[in-house]
Amino acid sequence: MRFKSRILGSLLLAALSCMCLCVSLASADMGMIRSIRKRLNTLLKNEKINDRQYNNIIDKFSTDEILDAEMGEHNLTISRPILSHQLAYALSNWLINESEITNQLDVDTADLLRNLFSLGAPTSRVAPSVPNGPVSALYADTGVVKLFAMRNFKPVFSAGKIYNGIWGYAPEAGSREYALQCNYEGLNILDVTTKNIVKVQTIKMAGGNIWRDVATHSNYAYISAQDYYSRTMNNVWVVDLSQLSSSLAQAENSNPISKDKIKDLGYNSLGHTVNVFGGLLFLNTASEGCIIFDLRIDPMNPKELMTYNGECHDSYVKKINKRNILFSSDGNSGSWRLLDITRIRKQGFQLEILGQTATEFNVYAHESVVSDDGKTLFAFEESNRWDIAAYDISNLVNPRLIMKFQWSGDAKFNAIVHNGFVRGKYLHVAYYTAGYRVFDISDVSNRNIQEVGKYETYLDPDGNGILDKNIVKMDGAWNVYVGLPSGKVLIADTFYGTFIVEIDEPTSLECSPKQSLLKSVIKTDMHGSETKIVLRRKRNKRGWKKLKAFQNNFGNEVTTTQEKCLKKNKCYKIAIIDEGEDGICCAFGEGKYTFEWNGQTIKDSTFKDGRNEIITFGICK
Repeated sequence: MRFKSRILGSLLLAALSCMCLCVSLASADMGMIRSIRKRLNTLLKNEKINDRQYNNIIDKFSTDEILDAEMGEHNLTISRPILSHQLAYALSNWLINESEITNQLDVDTADLLRNLFSLGAPTSRVAPSVPNGPVSALYADTGVVKLFAMRNFKPVFSAGKIYNGIWGYAPEAGSREYALQCNYEGLNILDVTTKNIVKVQTIKMAGGNIWRDVATHSNYAYISAQDYYSRTMNNVWVVDLSQLSSSLAQAENSNPISKDKIKDLGYNSLGHTVNVFGGLLFLNTASEGCIIFDLRIDPMNPKELMTYNGECHDSYVKKINKRNILFSSDGNSGSWRLLDITRIRKQGFQLEILGQTATEFNVYAHESVVSDDGKTLFAFEESNRWDIAAYDISNLVNPRLIMKFQWSGDAKFNAIVHNGFVRGKYLHVAYYTAGYRVFDISDVSNRNIQEVGKYETYLDPDGNGILDKNIVKMDGAWNVYVGLPSGKVLIADTFYGTFIVEIDEPTSLECSPKQSLLKSVIKTDMHGSETKIVLRRKRNKRGWKKLKAFQNNFGNEVTTTQEKCLKKNKCYKIAIIDEGEDGICCAFGEGKYTFEWNGQTIKDSTFKDGRNEIITFGICK
């Protein structure tokens, strides 16, 4: 007992010395979306803390001012009330005793409480030393980014009434592409096929002044909203998009979607963000867990399956080694958690945490995405302690921190990061007042990331080169979407609306006179990692030789173009393989592919079912 007391005493002395530093760091952040009292109520309801622990925190270690403080608006300039040094010392003492000595509180919950009260890390935790700083940017002007078009169809004149979530939609058969742009009015549907952006319909929905988000499953859009501070309903909606034209242009405000294709699903203020994968809908509450629904039977009436009880500010799902892995960005817990949901539709399935990143203190686990090859997790932190972290997830049970990094100008203008998307070798990031930034992540394993492009959606929306605003608060690029067949990238800026940009990739290969160009364009379904391309060349009477021609690390629901110069006078065979044996259309999305040889289309297919399709071309006898 005397030995334990000595250990506890040394821990508390170190904790107290840290408290003078850690408490002073407290400020408004996403942890103030809901008050600490409401979060404690949720922890009690989910049996993460018991009545005794709840009452101790409420009565002994805090004040009403601290317990009931809320952000009130999307604004980091609001001050968060902080504990006095005496109370912070007492609470830290109590958490160490509950979690590390008497084991009456699990460590993850104790870490969450430390972050909610801005206590900082316990002295027993030492953060790994990794590179952390602005990356280099050697490009001129906007780099690989080229503006296609923009439209500010509903200018923002008051606080809270902003543009927010964005997604893309392309009908299965046709050439038209749409941006699904959320704002404080509801869902706005923009035809972005040409540079003349046309707003074909606005579907008005209550709430969503601060947070509204959207994602699609097949031809259905799911729209969530959250605003704890308004008296209006902030419900989840589903919209059947099948009445949007696939080929012909529709007029401004033509309102093609009828009322019977629009439905209010309820779930008031439980949709801070929304995600869809593999016929599943994820309603992310940012404090009360992630509610998971099955969409396969009736997309207009999602079936609630279960709830993951982490903080779940956002979620992301990636198929890795034939397992569907849910990545939950668990807010004030300071951790990104991994769950295997492959068998979620099986009777008796229970959610269990497969692995998680090491807890970060005084940070907010905001969002995450995964590289196309499933090997790297990119985590976004919104409290501005750091911006983006890259984790090696080759071992899903034990993610390993590779590096942290910021946009190239962070040393001069300390912008806050928001959300990102991966497509191929690029990480596309909505960086609030720093606008839209593109990073080359192809060499991340060697801690080498470079910024290769940008568009100043907030500081220079008209592109005249004059940066006429300051980098403050949480204004600017909110979200990005990269899944349209054309390759266009959609960006939502809180103040200036919808931006469409293109990535200026290298032009087509120039083949020698004895070669012809083989070009492949593949749009994957929701299980992109199952898609493979195998190219073989006939070796006269000796069978076929496999050629190293195409990369096979495809992302989900993305379009990838690849080219290869091949000898003209040979016979070739391509196998398009789906390891899930269900094709790339249409059970899990609208996949398709096209192959061109010497400028002529040799195969254009949706590959609707089966394990593979074979194409033979060239000079074959």
